[in-house]
Amino acid sequence: MRLLIIVLTLLPTLAFAEGGERILACRTVTACDVNGHCTAQDVQTVFRVQPVKVDADGAGQWLLSYDDVSAPVTLEAGDMRLSWSEGSEDAQTWLFTGYDDNDRVQMVWHSRSDTEDIPGQTRFLSCEEVQ
Repeated sequence: MRLLIIVLTLLPTLAFAEGGERILACRTVTACDVNGHCTAQDVQTVFRVQPVKVDADGAGQWLLSYDDVSAPVTLEAGDMRLSWSEGSEDAQTWLFTGYDDNDRVQMVWHSRSDTEDIPGQTRFLSCEEVQ
């Protein structure tokens, strides 16, 4: 199970097991603003990752959903990050960084905005697969 979570972007088993959908329950433990000021957080987010058109090595088109967002994600084989956009003026990226002592997946979620009224942010997530 541990390997399956971190390899969201690597293994084709996601595309075929249990319909391919995976649900990650994540908690933002720290959030940092564009100036590098970081604060402790306790924000829960549930992410759904579904294969759309995925080949045998896990590369292809995926759908990422959370909150009010549903965004297509293109994944290259062997990549350890997911990138998407919530709209025309932003960029979002997940970077898988490893495991904590409780085998929870650790990720960095970086948000960048092209508008001044929506600041960029870097969040540190701790996640577990719930399906």
